[in-house]
Amino acid sequence: MLAGLAAIVAGAVANLADRSVDGLVTDYLHTGWWPTFNLADVFITLGAATVALALLRSDTAPARR
Repeated sequence: MLAGLAAIVAGAVANLADRSVDGLVTDYLHTGWWPTFNLADVFITLGAATVALALLRSDTAPARR
């Protein structure tokens, strides 16, 4: 889960840094059939999915100590 949270923070910081330069976030990954996005958006999305899966898995897995 820590890796997912780190990815979310890294993506957010990257978007903030990009926005601080010219006031907007530059999207540069364009597939043609999916909305245009940037690498920071990928980090945020995959980080959120990792956190969600970790939370779902932690409810069903026995506690290890």
